[in-house]
Amino acid sequence: MIDSARAIRKGGRTVAFVVAWDFPSIHRWVFGTDRAVEIRGASLLLDQFNREDMSARLRAALPGAETVFAAGGSAVHVVDADRETIEAAGRSLRAEVRRRTGDGLDLFWGVGALEGATGFRGALAAAFRDLHRRRGAPPAARADAEPPFVRRCVSCGAEPAELGCSEPARDGGGFEWLGPACRARRDAAAAGRQHGVSAWARALGADRDDAEERRARDFHEIGEAAGRRSGYIGVLYADGDGMGRRLQRIESAAAYGSFAGALDEAIAAAVRGALRATMPEFDEGERIPADVLVLGGDDVVAVVPADRAIRFGLELMRGFEQEARGREPLARSGDDPPSVSVGIAIARQDQPFREVVGICEELLRSAKRRAGAGHGGIDVADISQTRLRPIDQVREELSVKNAPEPYRLGTSPWTADELARLQGLFGALEREFGTTRLRRLLSFVRLGPRAAAFEIARLVGRLDGSQACRVLDALDELGIGRTADLLGWSRTGEEGGVAWQTPLADLEQLWVGWPLSGNGKATEGAR
Repeated sequence: MIDSARAIRKGGRTVAFVVAWDFPSIHRWVFGTDRAVEIRGASLLLDQFNREDMSARLRAALPGAETVFAAGGSAVHVVDADRETIEAAGRSLRAEVRRRTGDGLDLFWGVGALEGATGFRGALAAAFRDLHRRRGAPPAARADAEPPFVRRCVSCGAEPAELGCSEPARDGGGFEWLGPACRARRDAAAAGRQHGVSAWARALGADRDDAEERRARDFHEIGEAAGRRSGYIGVLYADGDGMGRRLQRIESAAAYGSFAGALDEAIAAAVRGALRATMPEFDEGERIPADVLVLGGDDVVAVVPADRAIRFGLELMRGFEQEARGREPLARSGDDPPSVSVGIAIARQDQPFREVVGICEELLRSAKRRAGAGHGGIDVADISQTRLRPIDQVREELSVKNAPEPYRLGTSPWTADELARLQGLFGALEREFGTTRLRRLLSFVRLGPRAAAFEIARLVGRLDGSQACRVLDALDELGIGRTADLLGWSRTGEEGGVAWQTPLADLEQLWVGWPLSGNGKATEGAR
């Protein structure tokens, strides 16, 4: 591995450079369509470019080029060549990426001289500055060659399309209009069955053939596996906390590659552990009702049945922390143990997927505000019954309106321990109340503090003595108290005034995301 101690050749000879690569707008490429087959193909094609093709083509164009790290939509190489040769190789790689993706994906690069005064760390910083400069440049003008009347792509709705044969699916296949980028996605998905390693295969840790056979056919199959309410999915977006800052402190190429490689392996192992913990089908050799669409670096995008989503996210967070503690490059990379934060959107299986992923990104940003001191944050929202808007507007729509002061339903975001505690309390209440009565109890939070207190007291009063005590104990755990005077409502300052919030509303909002406790009927002790 080339590092900062390597001699720099000058005087007409080559100089070592650090070259940083980046695919901009990865999510627009991968999630530019709502259909699972094209999303999978886009993810596979990105992984092939990033993990395999780029390094091989770079070594062919620039003998002696060495890969420091390549995954998650970015890569770092160290190259012995003159700058003009590096620029020519970059232009060639970019043209190849655009050709194979129907102009759906782009590639940028930045170059930093590996000089003794700055070393690898300084050269990498210079390469990233150069990369950001190129990405910020205005795009080249392109003539609009579209005729006045064109067919639009049935998958993304944006590209001019041409008629072609589609892959047999639930409707038996046939002919459909696909644009160049979506056709590239579709072709990559079909080719992926014969070669290449997908994010799903890496998550399973299995060979490609076995992985594809055990993958859910589409999002509908995943939604149909939801036990609490069929047809609902959980879309999860996870990302490491403060990993950029940790990487910026690394002084050598060898250490950078070691840390980034350990990070990539740890997140894949954590996803595998979460699948095994939440999907009984994993160890039974059956088709698994889940999909992993992005897995690389410290990023994960996965789809699971709605009532397994929260537990999947919690298992992923804890699994990553455990994996990080067992890998030396990660464990000694900073004062606090590495962590990941997670955003989860509960949605209907037929909602526009790219919009759901966009809300997941918002939830992830919210979750990261709760991260710190070695723990990640997690935020969850049920968007299945709301119009797709920014999550702050969605939550405002869910607030209590007929109250003298504004009420903010829910206490999100949480740490993993906080949300796991809420999940356990939900299960305890469901076992005592039964599903129907618990649903009614949780609906009372929209009445406001005092009216809800009266209704909940009436409902609990209908239970027998021992059962009522157990229910009140569970409510105590929520901070509500046996008097149920304010049901755990608390005042919190917010922009524009003071609002109220209650943890009881978390249970109500995330109803679809909680796993069944095994008691689907009203408890016998309730009258």
